[in-house]
Amino acid sequence: MPGWVVREHRYVYGLADFYRRHRLPVGAYIMVKRTDDPSRVIVDFHAHRPRTEWIRLAIAAPGNRIQIENQKRAIGAEYDDLTVLGADDLKAIDTLWISTDKPQRSLADTMRAAARKSDILARYAGDEFMVILPNTTKADGLVVAERLRAEMERSPLMVEGTPVTATISLGVASMPESGRSVDSLVRAADAAMYEAKRQGKNRVMGAGERGGS
Repeated sequence: MPGWVVREHRYVYGLADFYRRHRLPVGAYIMVKRTDDPSRVIVDFHAHRPRTEWIRLAIAAPGNRIQIENQKRAIGAEYDDLTVLGADDLKAIDTLWISTDKPQRSLADTMRAAARKSDILARYAGDEFMVILPNTTKADGLVVAERLRAEMERSPLMVEGTPVTATISLGVASMPESGRSVDSLVRAADAAMYEAKRQGKNRVMGAGERGGS
């Protein structure tokens, strides 16, 4: 069985397959013995007839969380009561770890990543944001809005340290089609956004489309 032996620190790395093969929980007592060959060691454990005992179990829970529960499991080895930890679904735990180990971005970072350098991002009110697109036609504005929507959908946000998947609804207005003043443009974009929410959310609506004004 391949692995790495760090003799100076009395550490052996690469025993994952050994643990899986013998169904050993984290915290099981493992014996490592030297051999005449410096590149080899003997790995063993104190086995006994499996008996059902209460141990801490790691479970992949909703919201990208690991939940610890006390449950009964059959254990066939001696273990340390303070460090024992079992997992029925290691693949789910690994998947959760990989997803949460990726760098997570804030809402502002996600929007900046999808916007162009010339675009201006600002908070409008509460949970509403405004993006000003200079020298942009309505058709191009709809393309930018769709890029923002798609980027948000595939990019988890950090909420109190927990990654959360969120979606946004966008309304697009342009001058002079939707108005010639700032107030009229804001009202038109706002109405289009609420129409997008009314039609199911997570979509882009242009002012004047299907009830937008």
